[in-house]
Order: sequence, then structure tokens, then C-alpha cells
Amino acid sequence: MDAVYNPPNEISLRDWFEQIGEATGNEQCWATLRHSVVQVTAASNVFLLKKVRDADMDMAIANAKLSVGYKDALCDYLTPTGAAPFAFAVPVKAHNRAFDRSFAPASAMSKKKFASQADRPPLGRELGPDELSNLTFPEHLFQSVKHSKELPMKSRGVNSTEAVADAVWQWVFTKYGSIHVDMAFCERAEELLNERWPHLKPWGNNERRWSDVLKNRFTNVRAKVSGEAQGETYKNILNIPEVDLSSPARRLITEGLGVIAMTAQRSLYELAPEAYTPDAAPIAAQPAVVAGIPLAVAAATAGTDPNPACPSDVFADATAAAAPSPVVATAAAAPPPAAARGVAGASAGALCMSL
Repeated sequence: MDAVYNPPNEISLRDWFEQIGEATGNEQCWATLRHSVVQVTAASNVFLLKKVRDADMDMAIANAKLSVGYKDALCDYLTPTGAAPFAFAVPVKAHNRAFDRSFAPASAMSKKKFASQADRPPLGRELGPDELSNLTFPEHLFQSVKHSKELPMKSRGVNSTEAVADAVWQWVFTKYGSIHVDMAFCERAEELLNERWPHLKPWGNNERRWSDVLKNRFTNVRAKVSGEAQGETYKNILNIPEVDLSSPARRLITEGLGVIAMTAQRSLYELAPEAYTPDAAPIAAQPAVVAGIPLAVAAATAGTDPNPACPSDVFADATAAAAPSPVVATAAAAPPPAAARGVAGASAGALCMSL
């Protein structure tokens, strides 16, 4: 049990809550509590958990349908063994305390740049547990990403976590018209992405997870859009097919998000057509020499036997042996009329006799 006390700030809630569940023999309840904490507070590691307000933690306990004893146990585990329990933050009056984001009212913490997003919760909370558990990605969303399931995926480039995160961002934006996601959504997306690409290359000495990759992608877009002048576009926001835009997505564009809707671009969910390659039968290799006569010479003189009546004539043998050549075969398939051959044969025979 001592291992679960006083966890490091950087440990993820998933790993820490799993340790608590295994140590107490109560994995299911602690997994339920972790999911509820992430959904309510968006905390993904111990450092962020310590900044959660007391009222929000009570809400997470209530949503998980667990007793307040789990909150008390959590406060004990957040400190060293035998030390005073941890206390979650309780808001105080502004004139008694300098402004701190941890103590800010919920309305101030949720203030958003775009009017259409002001009253919307993060996407995971908006969808709810049932819809979130049934969430799936469109069939062809990642068709441009070509990467083996067995190899670790790099962070940058065409077939990388960056490309996958871009595709997820575009899909969330076009389908839901939302640019705010929480860890509940990101962890569900991680489950789906692990089925395709379970291995990610580490970032330096740090292991990488899909949930963190996606959360950073959405956070970076919001930060860049908020910091730039109106109308400027974040460099990694790709052009969006207009055919896919939902009504909330269109409103975001009119509010100045900086996304370009492309009228001629095909849908994100449409299977890309394969490049056309005309059928071409392989050309059989031809012999260079047939019966002692170069094939080029035989083809050039086909049908013009200079001495058909001589017994030593090798031309006919060469013509017969060179049947695979289309030119020679054509000449052999259309012999001259019998009468003409007779006349030509007699003339050639007379010539041979005279010689």
C-alpha cells in the first residue's frame, strides 16, 4: 500500500488509480471514479488533480455514484504515509486572495473566444457516457495514413501521430462544430486509435499516449487562434471540405476561426479513388537469332524469299522457327496465291539451273 501514497506529479491518473485499485482489490470502483474525475475536471495527472476545486471533486464522486469515503481515501493517498490529508481548493473572496486560476469561478475558467462555444461544455461531457462509449471513427477517416500496426509511429510527417491528430481534429470540427475536448473524449479516442496503431515512438525519454497527443492538438489550435489577429489561420489547420461542414462548424467559420471551406474538395469520409493504370500484357522476350539468321533481318525480309527453290534455302527454316515474332507470324499466316507461287517457283528454278 505504501507505493500508492504521495504519487509523483507527472504520473497519469489512469496509472495511479490502477495502482490504488490493485492495492485495495477494488479495481472497478477506482476505474469508475477516475473516469468521472477526468470527465468533470479534465485533470489527466496528479499535478492537475491537486488543483481541482473541492466542489468539482464532490461532483465527480456523486457522478460516479460512490460514497464520500473515496474522496477521503484519495486525500490520504495524495500525501506521504502518516501526514495530514490533502485538501482540495475551496474558493475564497477575491479581496482576501490574489487571483489564481485554481480558485477562479467556473464562469471565468470556461470563458471562450467564440460566442457559439460559450455555453457548450467540452465534447466528452457534452456527448455523455453512453454516446461516448459508442463513439467510433468514420471508416475512411485515416485512409491517407499508411503505417504498420506493429511498428512505433513517429510524431511528425505524413504517416505520423501528427497526421492522425489532424484527421481527428477535422472530424470533430466538421461533425460537432467543437474545438474543445476533454480527457474523457481523448481517452475514448485513444482506445479506438490503439486498435489501429498501439505503438508510438517516445518523445525523448517520455512515453507518448494518444490521449495526450490529441489533447495537445486541440489545445495548440485554441492557443494559436486566440493569440493571432482576426482571420489568420493556424499553420496546421488544413482546408476543410464544405460538403462535410455541420451547422455549428459553419458558425465557427463565420466567427473568425480561420478555416477555409473548399467547395471542390471531396468528403473526408469518401474513399479516395485509386490511380488508373491501363492494362498492359507483358511482352514476351524474342530471340536475337533464329536458325543462324538475325531476327531483325528475318523480319525485314519476311515474305520475300530470294531463292525458294534451292534445297539449301535456310530462309524458310528461319521463318518457321521465328513464329513467336508477330511480324514473321503475320507473313506466314497470309501466303501468296498458289498460282503466283508456281510462277515464282518456276522462274527461280530456271535461275538455279542456269547457275
